[in-house]
Amino acid sequence: MALFQKKQPEQKPGQKPVSRPEPKPEPKTEVKKAAPAQAPSPQRDTTFFTKKLKITGNLSGEGNLIIQGVFDGEFDLRGQLKIAQGARVKGNVKAHDISVNGNVEGNLTASEKVHLDSTAKINGRITTPKISVSEGAVFDGEIKMSRATTPSSSASSTVAKK
Repeated sequence: MALFQKKQPEQKPGQKPVSRPEPKPEPKTEVKKAAPAQAPSPQRDTTFFTKKLKITGNLSGEGNLIIQGVFDGEFDLRGQLKIAQGARVKGNVKAHDISVNGNVEGNLTASEKVHLDSTAKINGRITTPKISVSEGAVFDGEIKMSRATTPSSSASSTVAKK
């Protein structure tokens, strides 16, 4: 029988029927929906400044950063910043989340939270809506607990009407 108007090869008596190989089924592929935009995860988009690295200058951008060396300058980071034990930062720091295990001489401004681990040493001002301080952390300065941590929101503050 011809399928879709195709002729089958004729079979001679005593000959085995000619079989065509069956096409292999194609593997099913799943279509994944794009993830909603969110802050970079700690596993992805993380940059490391290693112990042997000394940087002077200003840094801004989006992503996560772990500092293990020495940094002298300004940070404006849209992501998480971790200052590791033994690291030294001199300058003002802005980020979503800031975790300090090393030494910081300057102001810390976080839009989400600041965590000072037991080995942290801070000399400066901290502005954040949330803070956690582990026993043993050393802090010399002042803390302002405020949601208005971005330059645009502090410049144009509004009063809620009752």
